[in-house]
This record gives sequence, structure tokens and C-alpha cells, in this order.
Amino acid sequence: MRLKRIDHFTTLLISFIFFLFLLFLYLFKIDNDIKNYGSYHDQIVQLKITDKEFDNFLLQKLSFINYDQISQRTNTFETILQQLKQSRLSSEFGPEFDKSLTDIKHIFEEKRERIEYFKSNNAMVLNSMHYLFDLSTHIDKDPDLPVEIKKLTHKILFGLLQVFVKIDTIPLSVKQNLNQLMLYKKDKEPAAITLSYFFKHASLTLKNIGKFNDIHLETRQLPLYQTLENFHQHLDNVYQSNLFSQKMIALFAFISAFIIVLALIIVYRRSLRVKQKLMAFRFAVEHSDNSVVMTDVDKNIVYVNDVFERDSGYSYAEAIGQNPRILKSDMIDQSYYDNLNDTLKQGKKWEGEFVNRRKDGSLFHEKASIVPIFIDNELVNYLAIKLDISKYVEQQKQMDHLAYHDALTGLPNRIYFEEHLKHILEVARRKQAMIAVLFIDLDRFKVINDTLGHHIGDEMLKTVAERVQSVLRRSDIIARIGGDEFVVILETLKTKEEAAHISDKIITAVKRPMIVASHTLNTTASIGIAIFPDDGITMQNIIKHADSAMYQAKKLGKNRYHYYVKQLSEDAHFRLQMEQALHHAIENNELQLFYQPQYDLKSKKIIGLEALLRWQNEALGTISPDHFIPVAEETGLIIEIGEFVFEKACRTFMQLQRSGAEIDIIAINVSSIQFRQNNFLNRLKHIIHTVGIAPQHIEIEITERYLMEYTESNLTVLEDLRKLGLKISIDDFGTGYSSMSYLKKLPIDTIKIDKSFIDEIASDSNDFEITKAIIALSSSLGYSVIAEGIETKEQENALLDLECNIGQGYYFSKPLSKHDIFDFV
Repeated sequence: MRLKRIDHFTTLLISFIFFLFLLFLYLFKIDNDIKNYGSYHDQIVQLKITDKEFDNFLLQKLSFINYDQISQRTNTFETILQQLKQSRLSSEFGPEFDKSLTDIKHIFEEKRERIEYFKSNNAMVLNSMHYLFDLSTHIDKDPDLPVEIKKLTHKILFGLLQVFVKIDTIPLSVKQNLNQLMLYKKDKEPAAITLSYFFKHASLTLKNIGKFNDIHLETRQLPLYQTLENFHQHLDNVYQSNLFSQKMIALFAFISAFIIVLALIIVYRRSLRVKQKLMAFRFAVEHSDNSVVMTDVDKNIVYVNDVFERDSGYSYAEAIGQNPRILKSDMIDQSYYDNLNDTLKQGKKWEGEFVNRRKDGSLFHEKASIVPIFIDNELVNYLAIKLDISKYVEQQKQMDHLAYHDALTGLPNRIYFEEHLKHILEVARRKQAMIAVLFIDLDRFKVINDTLGHHIGDEMLKTVAERVQSVLRRSDIIARIGGDEFVVILETLKTKEEAAHISDKIITAVKRPMIVASHTLNTTASIGIAIFPDDGITMQNIIKHADSAMYQAKKLGKNRYHYYVKQLSEDAHFRLQMEQALHHAIENNELQLFYQPQYDLKSKKIIGLEALLRWQNEALGTISPDHFIPVAEETGLIIEIGEFVFEKACRTFMQLQRSGAEIDIIAINVSSIQFRQNNFLNRLKHIIHTVGIAPQHIEIEITERYLMEYTESNLTVLEDLRKLGLKISIDDFGTGYSSMSYLKKLPIDTIKIDKSFIDEIASDSNDFEITKAIIALSSSLGYSVIAEGIETKEQENALLDLECNIGQGYYFSKPLSKHDIFDFV
């Protein structure tokens, strides 16, 4: 039976090899056909090119024609034709190609005769032209011939040249001149011989030139190129048809070869199936990374591999005949093994994990898969494949630690903190206990981190974590929840003051100088304290309130702690409501502009208006700009709001001017956030162009603090605004830290004295002197001065005494709505 199987396989293999040999020969033939076609194709293309060269040759009529070259072309054409006749073209592509080559040869012979005739006629014409030139020279030298005859011969000769080179394709003028010469020849007998020769050769040359057209016409009527084109096209068609057939045959051959291969594979697999299974099983067992154990039906070990010996510490000889219970560690409940045995009794595979004990007594973890082996429906063995997962279990423990702990400081992270706090709150709720959450944020950490580098910042955070841990009780929990933020859970508090006492210890520990990589670092901590249950009963509320208290500690000067009070939440809630409502303030038409006049203190004439923004919300009521402008700047809404204010103020100004109001300036406040936008200047230009306002009527108001903080980045923008024609004023001057020596370098037009100096100007000598100095220095630098916040006659008089010419305030007029400002001006 084995021999028969081998013979059958050998027969198929020999047949397959022979089939492949035939297929190779056929593919070799296809390759030769492709190469031959390429050669035939190139030869036919060469014939077509040569035929075009023949046509180009017949268009030439000059003395510099290279006859050798055209002779080479005719010989080349004839040689290629001969090669095609002698090739296997007819046998490969059909006998009709042999007849077509014969037709091409006949047409070529006719064309070659035309070429030879053209050459002889061209030579005759050239010789005649040379002879006519000689006769013309002789006539010119004859003193007996009049000038008119000489000119006539020149005309004839020149006309012949024009006809010859196709400058004048109508030889009528030449014929007319020849007729005149013929009349003169009859009348003037002494010169008749010379003129007669000239006349005859000129007439003959004109006739021969005319023959060129006949040659061209006859040649064009020869269908040599079209015959070559038809020949070429027919060759391509036959080749494509043959190629398609060859591809189909080759495809069929490959499919047949594939079928034979499949048959070979099937036969071979049948012959080796049992052997392959046994070899594969043996190889897998002996070289597996898994521990393999086989037992008999009584669960006595009959085979173990090398991995089992390595993992368990038992040798092969020690394991054979033993029950797998030798690895039992008693770390697993007996019910676990009962479930294993029940599953195997049902003939099913069992999968699970063991905590086993090695021969040396150490424990190790294994993931096991145990299957019963049946042969002819009879249970013969049990096979256990096990994998030592001790390292994986250890890694999993480490991963679990990393999932709940900060990688830098080793402290619990936010996930651990929140889960632990949730559990502590549940226990505190049942026991009615008091706990505290401290929210800690390091002051000026970002400056240190950005200046000295993140590696220094990381070391500093580790030091802070160690110091805070050192002052906490064992029952307290500290976690790092991000960046430089830490939280502490204080359990089992008896009084709220305990939280303050621990906070003091933390603040003291943190503010001690730290030496990190040769740097002496100093930082402080701001701590927010929230108490359960007084400040909240849910985890979210406690964390949020501790965070709010921490921000309040920062506002109060940092390096301190602050207990949560309800007002902090109310402020935060109001701010959130304000932020949400501000997103829709423009579309809901809630933002309105009011205009406060700027007037000449002496004449009381209005010279300008300052646009002031007001917000009236249906739910929140009237909101001061001091509250909503910072929110708009933080959220970026100030960009849209600023453009809205700028455009609306400009439009109102234009309406006032059209109504006849003599107002020269509209002053508009611009936020520093707007200046940082790349398209800020272009947006202003667009609004100015759209509204149609002259730029010199617009005064941009910026704060003194803005100039000091962003001088380098925005000085160019201020200069661009000045170039555009806008005026620049510094608002609230005197509240910042700028100096006149610095301000004189800036492109500004107006200084606005802050209201805080005007309030007591009539009664406080310090305010009076400061205002006097500002006015004097501003005037010496060429700046205009506007006093803000004038509310009494005494203030106005004091400003007049100081020669301040322009004022603004409630004494003259409060800010007016758009409707009221029209009536006021």
C-alpha cells in the first residue's frame, strides 16, 4: 500500500515536471514572438520615416542637395524591404504579409524612378541657371547693347530665380519679359546670337522648372506611405490577436499546473498526515515554552517536558508515576479542584490558573489548559499545557501600583485619591465623623519649572512630597493630582482647628529653602481647607470647595491657608453664569454703548466722546465692566466684543457728524488681548473702510500697565496704528509704573489722568502736585491731557488753574445712550 502511494505520487510528480518543461518551451516561444514583433515594428517605422524623407527631398530645388544622402536612404529602404522578405514574418503572422511587401516594393521602385528623374531635372535647371548667369555677364559687358536690354535680361534671370525658389509661383512676368526680348532680338541683328542663346536657355529653364510640379504631383499620387501604414496596422492587429490567444493558452497552462500541484499536495498530505501529526506534536512538546504534562486515565504522570522540570524543580524520573498533586500548594480552595475534575469527567476542556509549589517550597503561578484525549471515543490520556505567569502576576501588581500612584513622587494619584476619599466619606457618614480635605498648590512653581527646567522642577516636587509626608499623621493620606497640586485627607478630626494646625506645619515645611542640583530654591504653599460635612457631603463638592478656598488663599497673598466659606462658591457660580451668558450677549442685543463727552474746560465745547460698554442681562441684571471684561479677556470673547464696540462706536460717530454735530474724536478702549491677535490691524482697517470714517477721528485708549508689560511685542502695532492715522491715548495714567523718560519714546498722543488723582485735587496737596507734574511734563512732551472723573466745580477750577484744557466726568455729563447723546450734542 505504501509503495502504491509512492508510485502514484512519483507519477504525478514526473508528469508535472514534463508539463512544466512544455510550458517553459511555450513561454520561450512567446518571448521570441514578442522580440520578433518589436524588430518588425521598428523596421516598418524606419520605412515610414524614410518615405517621409523622400517627400522632403523632392521639395528641394537648391544647389546644395546631398545626392549621396538620398541614395543612402533609397538603399536603406531597399535593404529593410529585403530583410523583411527574408524574415519569418509571413510564417509568423500570415502569407498576406508577403504579398503586401511585394506591393510596397513595386510602389517604391516607381518612387525611386521619380527621385532619379527629379535629380536629373534639378541638375539640368541648375546648369542652365549657371549658364544664364554667364550669358548675363557677357551681355552686361557688350557696349553695343542698350541698358534697357541689359535690365530686361536681369529681370528675366531674377524672375527665373523667384520661380525656382517659389518666391513667385506664377511665371507670367518671366514669359512677358521673354516675349519682349524676342522682339528686340528680331530688330537688333548684331546682337542676335547672344540674345538668342539667352532666350532659348531661359525658355528651356522655365519649362524645366515647371516639370517639378509634375514630379511632385505624380509622387504624391504614389500610395507608398499609406500602404506602409496599412501594413503596419494589420501587423499590429494580427500581433494583438496572437498575443491574446497565447495569453489564454498560458493562463490555461498555469491553471492546469495549479490543479496538478493541488493534486500533488493532496496525495502527499494523505501519505504523511499521520507522520506529520506525530512529529509536530513531538516537536511542539519538546520545544514548547510551556510546561507539558501527560497523565494516564488514572492521572498518573507518564510524560513531562524540559520546561516542567525547569519550572517545578522535579526531574523527569522524579515526576513519572506521580500524581500532579505533588505541586499542590494548599493556596487554592478544594472546590476549585472539584470544578476541574467535574469538567474533565464531562469530556470538556478546563482552563484556569494555579498557585503551585516547587520542589524547593517556593510558590509560582501557572495558567493551565487541561484536555482529555480520546482515541476512537475512548479516553486514553489527559494533557495539561501550562504557562508560568509568575512574572506577569508581579508585573500586573506593579501596573496596578502605577495606575493608582504618581510615577514621579510615588504618592497616590487622583484615581486612588478619589476612590479612597469616596470610601472615607461613606465611613464618616455612618460614624458621623468629621474629616478635612486640604488642597495644596505651590506658589511660583511654574516660574522655577520654566526657568531652570523640568528636571529641576521634578526634583523639587519630590522634595515637597517628602516634606509634607513627614508632617502628616499615619492616618492621613497625601496624593498628587497633577502638576504642582497636592491634596491631603485628614481623618478622625476632633476640631476644625486641627486642619489649621497641620496646614501650618505644611506651610512651614514647604517654605524652607531647597537645594536641588546646586540651586537654592524657595517656594511657598497656598492651602484651601474644606470640612466634611459642613462644607459639603459629596466627594465632588468637598474637592471643589477646597479648590475654591485655595484660590482665595492665593488672592490674599499666598503662603497661607484659607477655610472654605459659602461666598466663594457663590462668586464662582456667578462667574460661571456670567461666562455662559456672555457667549450670547451680542446676538441677544444685550451689549449697549454709552458715550461720555470730553469737553474744553474753558469754552465748555464738546470736542470728543469716549465709548463705554454696558451689559444688561435679563437673568443677571446690570453687570459692571469691571466684572465682565476680565471674564471676556480670559475666555477670548473680548476679540468679538472688541470688534463689535469698535464698529458700533465708529458708526455712531459718523451718524453724529452727518447730523451736524461738531465732534472731532471718538475714543475707544482696546484690550491688550486684541493687540496680540495677528490680524488685529487688518480687522481695524476693514471696519474703518466699511464704515467710511476718517482714521484721524479715532483715538485708541490703552492702559499704562499694558505698555509696561508688552512694550517690545506691541510697540510695532502702536506705530502701525499711528501710520494708519489713528490717535493713541494712555488711559488711567498714574496707576502704573511708567516714567516720562520712557513714555516719550512711545507713539502716543494723549495722557488721561486717572480719576483717583482728580477726586481730592481740590483738597489734597499731594494729588494737586502730582497732577500738576503730569500736566506740565505731558505738555512739554507735546501730549494732550484729559482729566477723568471731574465731578465738582472745585475740581474743574483746580484743573483750569493747572492749565489742563480737556476734561471728562459727571460734572459735565454722565455717560449717555445713543439716543440721548444725539439730543445732548
